[in-house]
Amino acid sequence: MKPQARYTILQEYSTLIVRSEVPGRRFERLFLAVTSAAAFWVIAREIFESHWWPLAGATIGIAVYFLMPGVLRAQLRMNVAECHTQTNFLKTLSQGRTLMTGDILWLEYREEGSAGDKRPGTGGLYAAKEFGSVCLLPLLNPEQTMKVIAAIEKKFPGLAETWQKQAPREQAAPQEVPPE
Repeated sequence: MKPQARYTILQEYSTLIVRSEVPGRRFERLFLAVTSAAAFWVIAREIFESHWWPLAGATIGIAVYFLMPGVLRAQLRMNVAECHTQTNFLKTLSQGRTLMTGDILWLEYREEGSAGDKRPGTGGLYAAKEFGSVCLLPLLNPEQTMKVIAAIEKKFPGLAETWQKQAPREQAAPQEVPPE
């Protein structure tokens, strides 16, 4: 079972800050650390005929374990002009990515593996653009994403109005149906 992300929505003057985090999988970290240590141990033993290779292999394994993120974190900082996304687990977003809000056609939820991205943790809030889409805030499930979209639309009603006009029918906000 996939762990549930925790998220917070903060308002800082004219900026909306949304943070999400998921505890890392210890088994994956441990497996990668042991595998790295064993691979280094085998390679070092074959290349160097020395007695230091078990200690070096253990050091490599410990370093790999502690260098992998224990908690997967993502942050979206949004104001009227731009969105800035940063994570500690996706290489493409580790330095951050900035997207102008004028380039966004609408906001939506996307599952992991959509748009050719099959890495875990990539499902979440996406911005549809004229050509493709961009991940704004990974790690969220559909319900959390809808709450984040609602908070963004509440904070920036002018942008929300434009996005709702441009969204396809199934993405647009549902209209109230008069009772029969």
